Amino acid sequence: MNNFMYCLIYGPDTYRSKQKLESLRQAFMAKCDPTGVNVTTIGAELLNVNYFRRLVLSAGLFSPKRLIIIERFFNKKGNDDLGEAISDFLENSADDKRGNSLIFWDEDISETGLSKIKKKIFALLVKQKYSEEFSYLDRTHLKSWLVKALAASHKKITTEAADFMVEQVGPDLWQLQNEADKLAAVPEKEIPLELVKKFVLPSPEEEIWPLVDALSAKNKKAALKLLRDQLDLGNDLLSIFGMLVRQYRILLMVSDALANGGPVHSFSLAQELKLHPFVCQKAMRQVKNYTLAELKNIYQQLLNIDIKIKTTSVNPEVLLDLLIVK
Repeated sequence: MNNFMYCLIYGPDTYRSKQKLESLRQAFMAKCDPTGVNVTTIGAELLNVNYFRRLVLSAGLFSPKRLIIIERFFNKKGNDDLGEAISDFLENSADDKRGNSLIFWDEDISETGLSKIKKKIFALLVKQKYSEEFSYLDRTHLKSWLVKALAASHKKITTEAADFMVEQVGPDLWQLQNEADKLAAVPEKEIPLELVKKFVLPSPEEEIWPLVDALSAKNKKAALKLLRDQLDLGNDLLSIFGMLVRQYRILLMVSDALANGGPVHSFSLAQELKLHPFVCQKAMRQVKNYTLAELKNIYQQLLNIDIKIKTTSVNPEVLLDLLIVK
């Protein structure tokens, strides 16, 4: 970080982006400020023009430099007056003898939704040496990440167990690390599939896919049984219905994108539609069982059921049963 002045750390994989942010913070402290007293982290919702200028234009305490970390500036609506101040500072930072460092941290950023001044700042920041985007890891890299995470706890996981775990958890590294921590606490040195099945719970989205599979295969008997299984497990019917609506909305989005010349690679399409890569991959396989018209019809039926649930006293389970039978 010898010549480092400012950068942008962003992307949907907030686990790795937070790790990168922390590594930059530690590097600054090691070089300029061991106590961390001159490191300021602030959310954009708490920042105004005057406060920003005081931060970047003042010298540090017991150190000539400061590190200012601004979180979620690009995803905070408005703030164009703050944007003008930031833009002016960045464009003239070469003349700033204080040499303060400025890091922007954000989640996924959609350039099309940015204001003119934020687009200008974004374009300037992404060119910087330490700027980095953190997209979701694909299946192969997730497995490698999981193997290393368990190896740090002196655990080895079998290939089939790692495959199953990644399939169940998906690309959310916060959850994957949490599940890995559970497995790190068991006495066994090697983690087999049976142990993973015992300790790792599937995400709610994963639990609903078998029901969608049965519906797409027009297997009424299996679909009704899977619905009953969900209820027997104590899952709330309205939560199940909500997940079902969400999954069919995803199928509709994917089908519509493919019909209109969207990316045919699941990872690229996932980025375009702002979906988890695994969810998009499954949806791309699933849409082959439907026409776009069929998906629109089913989604409309689900919306009609939603209206009836909210406006009538009809049992929601009866409405779902009727949908499956139809």
